[in-house]
Amino acid sequence: MITSEEYSNPVAVMGSTPGPITVNAVTCIGFKLASLPGALIAPFAVILPHLAIVSIIAYTLTSAINHRLIQALLNELKAAVIGLIIIALIGTIQQTHLVLPKTIHTIAITIITLVMVFKIHPIVAIILSAMIGLVLGAIGLW
Repeated sequence: MITSEEYSNPVAVMGSTPGPITVNAVTCIGFKLASLPGALIAPFAVILPHLAIVSIIAYTLTSAINHRLIQALLNELKAAVIGLIIIALIGTIQQTHLVLPKTIHTIAITIITLVMVFKIHPIVAIILSAMIGLVLGAIGLW
């Protein structure tokens, strides 16, 4: 049996991080609950439903991907996903009572503008952001 604290810690991590962390967390929980069989079965229990859903969607969309209405739907979904990510970011900032310096706002707006308006590749934007962070950290402004 695991305590509620032991359960809530990985659940908090799983809700805010990518898949590999989730798989590691459920593997640990599976091991704690059912030893080796639990550690082997738990990751599949997390991965398989998502894999099945994505596979069904991909199979369905491949035949209709060039249809005008499907393209319109996908474009609208992009906007919705961006909105949801922004809402999650704002919620996280409010929950942690984090006050971001104006430098971060300026960097974020600049990088978003470079990607959206000037069409630089997102990988270049990530590398540029990292370099800016390193420079600001090195000179003590971060």
